[in-house]
Amino acid sequence: MVHFVVVLSVGMGQASGMFEVSELSAFDGAVRRRSHFSEPWRVTVVAVTEADFTEYQWPLSDALLARAIDRLQLHSPRAIGLDLYRNVAVGDGADALTEELEADNLVVIRSVSAIENGGTPAPESVPLDRVGFNDVPIDRDGVVRRQLLFATDANGELLFSLAARLLN
Repeated sequence: MVHFVVVLSVGMGQASGMFEVSELSAFDGAVRRRSHFSEPWRVTVVAVTEADFTEYQWPLSDALLARAIDRLQLHSPRAIGLDLYRNVAVGDGADALTEELEADNLVVIRSVSAIENGGTPAPESVPLDRVGFNDVPIDRDGVVRRQLLFATDANGELLFSLAARLLN
């Protein structure tokens, strides 16, 4: 009987979020204390800033995007993740961008929501095994501590995250 009461109390406490603050604090501390990788990864992040929007205009043209991917490819990266929704031609350079998107080491994103429900599809020329999503769950305290690795869309199609696709 005592065991049942303890399990019930812990279950109710967890369901109500009573332990969440201490769990998140313990998780944050563990992440700070120890690296999970024996060998550091070399990662380069190329971001588009407000200054870039001013200089190049938004949305970025296909020619500019193709040129940026081409320059990244000069460094022989294992993978490039294009975290930019893009499924229509913008300006000149559509053929050049389509050619750059054919690279085996390039992964693009799509919206998790079904295309019929207003989601953004990936470019048609990119095979599904190089398409991910980038939805990020935010904890109640406004901090991102997790990343979804897979999801299903409204049609039941299994989708993998951009991070999971890049690891593969």
